[in-house]
Amino acid sequence: MLICIASNVNESILKKFARMTDMNEGVIVDIGAGTGRNIMELAKYTPTKELIALEPSKYMRISFMTRLVDNQEMQKKITLLPLSIEEYNFEEKISGILCMGVLGHLNENQRLYLWNTLEYNLQSNVPVLIEILDKRFLSMNKGKRISVSYQGRLRYESYINDIKKIDSNKWEWMIAYKVFDKDKLINRIESPMYWTYNSIESILEELHDIHFRGVKLSESLLLAKKI
Repeated sequence: MLICIASNVNESILKKFARMTDMNEGVIVDIGAGTGRNIMELAKYTPTKELIALEPSKYMRISFMTRLVDNQEMQKKITLLPLSIEEYNFEEKISGILCMGVLGHLNENQRLYLWNTLEYNLQSNVPVLIEILDKRFLSMNKGKRISVSYQGRLRYESYINDIKKIDSNKWEWMIAYKVFDKDKLINRIESPMYWTYNSIESILEELHDIHFRGVKLSESLLLAKKI
């Protein structure tokens, strides 16, 4: 079970990314789309593009679908697939890639597989917008609420119940997911989640090794293109 705790991406960055995708033919693919927040926001600025959201977690897909259910325009533009990057076939041309808050869920081998997959399947100058885990999340207080969303009268909340460092750059979080009907708790699930922290600088080095040129946009965002 994954949870998207990436920060809200600046509107101007998404608009710039959208303009870059307009220079290429093909669909935009969101790798690990989570609850759909980023791709649905991007869809506002890409009126002529089809968007593909990859999300292997059924829990995230349920949350994603609740966002789509009352938005017919987004339903027409976005295709949500229950696939990981390893399962997606890349048969269509790609005009842009979103990779938001995903890298921390991958080990080194999985991360390198992702880069090699993109290097093999993307044409030159296709933009890849990447968000890593904000380092501030690693020092959050236990019991802190990290997300909240609404669907009608229901409220979905998630909390960090515990954080343990289990390796030099790997953490185990115990996440509690709660569903409320108004103020009444109607469901609660607790699940461990593992994060590997990667700095912007280390990711830029990995991308450089597979012939991508990247630029740091913030402490948790970078933009890359295949050279």
